[in-house]
Amino acid sequence: MTVIDPDFPHKKFLKRIEGQRRGRVSTLFQLRANHIPLNHYLYRFKCVESAGCPHCGDMETVRHFIFKCPAYARERHRMHTRIGRASSSLKGLMESERGLDELVKYIAQTKRFDHF
Repeated sequence: MTVIDPDFPHKKFLKRIEGQRRGRVSTLFQLRANHIPLNHYLYRFKCVESAGCPHCGDMETVRHFIFKCPAYARERHRMHTRIGRASSSLKGLMESERGLDELVKYIAQTKRFDHF
């Protein structure tokens, strides 16, 4: 059973997204809520045949996509080089404007959601 985070959305996150484009905010909220079109989520609704990552076969969750998938190691390394330790947690990425910018760049560079 998934535990609902009573602190979501964090006040810092809400402040950071003020005035941002709707599409960007939507993607960030979907990521934070684990309701983004990655295979783990889509499999629950029978939209895909497997919950596995199309690149490595591990369960394709938000954490896997952002922090673990070897297919995106280069993009993840760029993000880490630019913002350091903040790139190692979703909270760290979403609490600063720079973290949000780098997360959005990471998502764009992976091209994982280009078909949506």
